[in-house]
Amino acid sequence: MFAEEPVEAPIPLLDAPNLILTPHMGAATTVARAATARMAAAQLLDALDGRPLPPGACVNPAVLRDPERTPPG
Repeated sequence: MFAEEPVEAPIPLLDAPNLILTPHMGAATTVARAATARMAAAQLLDALDGRPLPPGACVNPAVLRDPERTPPG
């Protein structure tokens, strides 16, 4: 990802013959979005069933220790 797109500054790396650049959304394919949706749904069901989330699944793990935010059950 570049600070500004399209890249206009002369950057020698851009002339490399084996370089492929993609826009910031280059990984947002149909397959990637479907995989993300399945993972999010599985993690939501795990959380609602009281199962632990995988490491890194929650960007603010402190909320998981807050009794007021813990789902009943």
